[in-house]
Amino acid sequence: MTLKTVRFNTKDKPEFYKVLRKRVNGYFKENNISKFANARMKWKTAIILISFFTPLVLYGSWFGY
Repeated sequence: MTLKTVRFNTKDKPEFYKVLRKRVNGYFKENNISKFANARMKWKTAIILISFFTPLVLYGSWFGY
């Protein structure tokens, strides 16, 4: 099974996407926000992953896996 990548059609209205990208980048720059995850998001991701894998590890150790 192959996953399809979602792509927006930029050929019909290329000026819209240029303006959109410029505004989004400007928003992040004006508000001094990284386009990538901040420390809070990284902590949330770590907690979610730990919450997911801890029961699996405990379940596996309970039954001797």
